[in-house]
Amino acid sequence: MNPEPLVTVITPVYNGADYLDACIRSVQAQSYPHWRYKIIDNQSTDGSLEIASRYAAGDSRIEVSRNTRFLDLMDNWNHALSQLDADARYCKVVHADDWLFPECLAEMVALAEANPGVGVVSAYRVEEDRPGLGQRLPYGQAVTPGQEVCRGELENRMFVLGSPSNILLRADKMRDQRPFYDAALLHADKDAALRLLMETDLGFVFKVLTFTRRHNESQTSKSRLFDTRRSEDLLLLRRYAPRLYSESQARQIFEGRLNSHYRFLARALFERKNKAFWDYQRDILARAEAPFRYSRLIRAAAVEGLNIRDTLKALRGAWRT
Repeated sequence: MNPEPLVTVITPVYNGADYLDACIRSVQAQSYPHWRYKIIDNQSTDGSLEIASRYAAGDSRIEVSRNTRFLDLMDNWNHALSQLDADARYCKVVHADDWLFPECLAEMVALAEANPGVGVVSAYRVEEDRPGLGQRLPYGQAVTPGQEVCRGELENRMFVLGSPSNILLRADKMRDQRPFYDAALLHADKDAALRLLMETDLGFVFKVLTFTRRHNESQTSKSRLFDTRRSEDLLLLRRYAPRLYSESQARQIFEGRLNSHYRFLARALFERKNKAFWDYQRDILARAEAPFRYSRLIRAAAVEGLNIRDTLKALRGAWRT
């Protein structure tokens, strides 16, 4: 019997041939030995399946499967997580364009094993197009109560979750939640981590353990063009604030964030955002139970010192583009 807990490493891939080789080799290079690796190909057309299959042929720990049909992003992520081994104690997602430093699994598993209440383990990461370590934890402690982390994330005081490639998850906390990712959210990984942290603690390794690549794929492009993280934070506040604060505090925090969001929208009027941007924003606000209000946008423009006549003109132009 192997005394070390099993980690299932999962990579969902679609047309990731440019980076998949480095991703797979980083998993094979782990100093922690007790892992199995599931690569799930989403009908790639660029040779990703062939690359993964070549590695699987030479390493019995690697298993490759191919979806019978193309799945949307979150459906594919959920399908990939359904491949989690029944005897795995931990799950480590690594996206096909990211990679792990050799001590990643060893450091994360060691922290989690020493602290059974930890459900999510994070660490510093290197991001391709940004200087620094990509994470912000205002305390120097290895374990932080999960609900404290949730409050810090929702209030933008902490940024410790990063990307799916950046965290290790305790498997038994995942198995009860199917589907694990909310397909209605573009940043469903943050929502899923917050959901786990409502019931467990966060472990943080103060070392650089992962590399995150950023490039101009459709999800990343939409995120940047529409500022989807800012927008979806309104939904997350609606979802989690009532369980973290008093009723009056939750209402005050949400209203403050909503005011800030309308000031962002007022500035966006003068950035020539297209109709798709505004359709997205109106949909987000409706889902956050705060339907779009023209009057609130005009007041926000005034707070920002924008000319009201120009604002009205820009508003009419936005709906025609």
